[in-house]
Amino acid sequence: MALLEEQGPVDLVFTDVVMAGKVDGFELARIVTQRWPRIKIVVTSGFPDTKIDEHSDLTADVRLLSKPYLKEELGRTLRDALDRRSRG
Repeated sequence: MALLEEQGPVDLVFTDVVMAGKVDGFELARIVTQRWPRIKIVVTSGFPDTKIDEHSDLTADVRLLSKPYLKEELGRTLRDALDRRSRG
């Protein structure tokens, strides 16, 4: 969060669902979406049961990339996220 506040314009946040601390990747996505609605978000997870549908408040704003993934999949997902129209 400090990086986003200090860095200036950021186009995309790429995060894992599981993070150290109290905030997971989906909660981070909610915070970022509320504070910086133009930032695109991609969340990745190695848990096969993780579904973006379970987070209906994020489905239009956040992409989920399941692990393992190939570099090409990562590149395609990031490019797709960046090419989507801004929400804000």
